[in-house]
Amino acid sequence: MVRKNVKLAVCVFLAFLMMALAACGSKSKESAGKSTEKAETKEENGTAQETQAKETKAEETKDEGNTESNGKYATVADFANSAEVQKELEAQKKSLSGSGMDITITGEENKLIYTFIYEELENQEGMAEALEQGMEAEKATFVNVAKSIKLAVDTDNPVVVVRYVDAKGEEIYSAEFTAD
Repeated sequence: MVRKNVKLAVCVFLAFLMMALAACGSKSKESAGKSTEKAETKEENGTAQETQAKETKAEETKDEGNTESNGKYATVADFANSAEVQKELEAQKKSLSGSGMDITITGEENKLIYTFIYEELENQEGMAEALEQGMEAEKATFVNVAKSIKLAVDTDNPVVVVRYVDAKGEEIYSAEFTAD
């Protein structure tokens, strides 16, 4: 339950950022298509339920290695590297394909860091100000993501960091949001 809430928060957060960048894809249609393909293939083999149960168990077992006895991830890095976050990250990378942008999600100490990379663009005058205005307008969204991380990770003061870097790897703009 805790991980589902955080997964939802991460999805909402990523979806917002993608829309803000005008690079949002239709993840739900893509997911639905993949689910249908998987189900049809499994049914053809006559083992749909068995296979689904094994996949679910394998995913749970994989994530259990990163969680403490309270069901929370031990660190923000463990959360960032979890199967559910990486799955959402891959979906967002696909939606950004061809847009000239890429995204990474990392965890350091109490920080969950979203880094958006302009692959072909260098920092230009006015970019930082425009990004700052967009981030400030959506502050409540980022605060809610930080609150959700608090539910999934064994940390008292999670921070969401949003970074934009240019093609040279130089930071254009960065903002931090806490759960408070």
